[in-house]
Formats: sequence, C-alpha cells, structure tokens
Amino acid sequence: MPARWNDELTCKYVELYKEHECLWNMNSTLYRRNMQDKNALEEIVRKMGLENFTTEQAKQKIKSLRATYQQESHITDKSLRSGAGLEDVYKPSMKWFTLMTEVTKSGVLKTGIVSSEVSTSF
Repeated sequence: MPARWNDELTCKYVELYKEHECLWNMNSTLYRRNMQDKNALEEIVRKMGLENFTTEQAKQKIKSLRATYQQESHITDKSLRSGAGLEDVYKPSMKWFTLMTEVTKSGVLKTGIVSSEVSTSF
C-alpha cells in the first residue's frame, strides 16, 4: 500500500466505500452487522488491487478520510457563516470531498454528520 494515496486512488476507494451502505448508513438494516462489514471490507480491498492492503488498513483509511471530511466540512460551514462573499467561501481542494458529500446525502455517516448539515455546493 502506498504511504500517501493520490487523488485517483482515494476517489476509487471512496466510490467503493459508497457502494457498501453497511459501512456508513446508520439507517440501513445491514449497518453494524459484523459479517456484512467484514465482507464489504474484503471486497473493497480486493477491488482496490493494492499489494499488502489489508481490511484493517481499509478500516483505518476510512476513519482517516471521515475525520478529514468532518474537519473540512466544519471549516466550510464556518466560512459560510462568516458572511464572506461566495468567491471567498472556503472550498475543500480534495477531489474526493464531493464523493464523500454524496455519501452524506444518501444517509448518515458514522461520524454523525447528517446530510442536511453539509453544504453540497462544491
């Protein structure tokens, strides 16, 4: 597994993550079903096709991405509330941010961010 993922690899990972509601949608009947989570992570790892990439690393990667997403969302919301003009509002530079926003629009992330709380104008 590369030490630092490029945008293409991260976007691929988020797309695969998005396909498995059992990992992120707290409203899903499959959410937090250990066997379902395990199978989903194994499929993501397999489809990523990275040498020595494990399900444990896949879990850690999504924790990291969710934390970064939450931080960037907070900065964006704070920027919007500051009264800055539209041109001056903070816009996250990560290409995967919009993909993760699509996940939040579909349900509730494990981080507790509800889709209505996240600005989707990026």
